[in-house]
Amino acid sequence: MKVRLLKSLIGATTLAAALPLAAVAAPITGQLDITGLVLQSSQFTATGSADFDNNIGLSNQATGDFDALVNTVFEIGADTQFTFTDPIDFTSPGVVYASGQITFTATSFTDFDNDGAVRGFDAIGTISATGFDDTPGVFSFSTQGVGTVQVSFSSTTLPTPVAEPGSIALLAISLLGLGLVRRRRGS
Repeated sequence: MKVRLLKSLIGATTLAAALPLAAVAAPITGQLDITGLVLQSSQFTATGSADFDNNIGLSNQATGDFDALVNTVFEIGADTQFTFTDPIDFTSPGVVYASGQITFTATSFTDFDNDGAVRGFDAIGTISATGFDDTPGVFSFSTQGVGTVQVSFSSTTLPTPVAEPGSIALLAISLLGLGLVRRRRGS
């Protein structure tokens, strides 16, 4: 009986120790802002698309982990260029932009605004970056001003919060408690 209890406690302890290690991740943190030019003819609707004057964007702000991965237009050195899928077809989720180290892949498009001078959309998807785990994120895109052929745009990429491994600690404590209760009943 005591051997079985000991095996149960060892198994529970091993499981509790292994789970946090599997849950440890290196998600991307921070904010990435990219600017560029988009054609005025873009239709920010569920069946539309964003058509670019050229498919290049430059970062004008990078915080958190993004700061180490890109050179903004305000820093010395070569600006990090982002290549946008041209056009971004809102009916076919996929890669929205990529640079040497960062890619945003949309799984869905939402919050379309096709009226007025400020138009845009949001994309829900995954941020992938060298040295980090794929991280859920949101890409928010908006235009500024009214142009006859092209307008400037800005975009922000933000990771969505990832659950803390606190629930795993709670599981470990629960398993330990169950083992102690079982031990008392066996005595």
